[in-house]
Amino acid sequence: MFYLPEYLQSVIVLSAEKAGVSVRSEDVSVEVPADMSHGDYATNIALARAKEAGKNPRELAESVVEHIAEADSEDMISDAFIAGPGFINITLAKSVVLSRLIHAMEEKYGYADEKTRETVVVEYTDPNPFKPFHIGHLMTNIIGESLARLLEAEGDTVVRMNYQGDVGLHIAKALYGMKELSVSPDDILGIGKAYAYGNEKYENDEEAKKTIDALNEQIYARDDEALNALYDEGRTTSLAHFEKLYKRLGTAFDEYVFESETWKKGKDAVEAHVGDVFAESDGAIVYHGEDDGLHTRVFINAKGLPTYEAKDTGLALLKMEKYPDAKTYYTITAVEQAEYFKVVFAALAKMKSETIGRFAHIAHGMMRLSDGKMSSRKGNVITGESLLEDVTERATEKLKENGVGDS
Repeated sequence: MFYLPEYLQSVIVLSAEKAGVSVRSEDVSVEVPADMSHGDYATNIALARAKEAGKNPRELAESVVEHIAEADSEDMISDAFIAGPGFINITLAKSVVLSRLIHAMEEKYGYADEKTRETVVVEYTDPNPFKPFHIGHLMTNIIGESLARLLEAEGDTVVRMNYQGDVGLHIAKALYGMKELSVSPDDILGIGKAYAYGNEKYENDEEAKKTIDALNEQIYARDDEALNALYDEGRTTSLAHFEKLYKRLGTAFDEYVFESETWKKGKDAVEAHVGDVFAESDGAIVYHGEDDGLHTRVFINAKGLPTYEAKDTGLALLKMEKYPDAKTYYTITAVEQAEYFKVVFAALAKMKSETIGRFAHIAHGMMRLSDGKMSSRKGNVITGESLLEDVTERATEKLKENGVGDS
């Protein structure tokens, strides 16, 4: 495959000669315009040679453009037009753009020739079973997958990790809603509605709150056979649904980690460091981050259950056990968790000094509706699959409009 700018230079040389101007290829400037509406490439040949040709720049540009189609022996140019005082803008044929994109993908343009022998762990997407996969998860997936591919192109060995909350209060709220609304554990939409219902009851009904709190303890203890069956089936439904979306998005995870695997590890680690890293406070175990310029967070609540902070501590320890030689452990989430992770990583650093500088949180912007923030708890989310369907439909319509195909 020949070098495109050189080919365009040769086309412009021939066109200029037919317009009465003698020019060498090395004297022809072919550049990519800053504004995509100005075509794929542009040349100022008419401006540079107008005086020599005895014409004004735009007049010479018109003469050159008249001969471009004839000089384009490979049919690589779909349009050539004049802009401003005499710039010639060139638009490539769609088939040329497509073939070069395919070639770049096949040849892995931009990839390092050799591996760095460095391992990095990239944790992203992180949807929770029993809750909808919304467009925020879609955003995190795209950013995380992009980072993973960039690191691979650099030569790193990338471990794609997906961390999901399959225990905790949100599960208890969903199971409560499923029981109250008679939602089948294989009904993915119903499960999302059940979660929103359970959350509303938790916030506004004291008796329901007590029931949900009790369910939460049973989920950790796994001491109720009927509840375990409902939980297991609902979890399976959620995870299977997520897998369909990952396949569609082109993401293949190397490692799945769940809160049911990390909560005890994190809880034990926190309890082992009460006094030197953590402190007791009103029956809970907290980390006082003020000494680090941060804020205090609860790692184990007054009921003895681990919070997200303890679970993420367990996750960090698990990452180090599984991939002890990793250079960096990246976590991709929305920016609202930035301060949260500063506290978690600060506590972790005091527990294990070897973690310093190896854990990195990459924050991205928030997805908001016109009336404010989306919330699975309120049930006002745009699901990832609905957005993908809309995008696919609109892209298909656009392709048809451009005559690319019927599907």
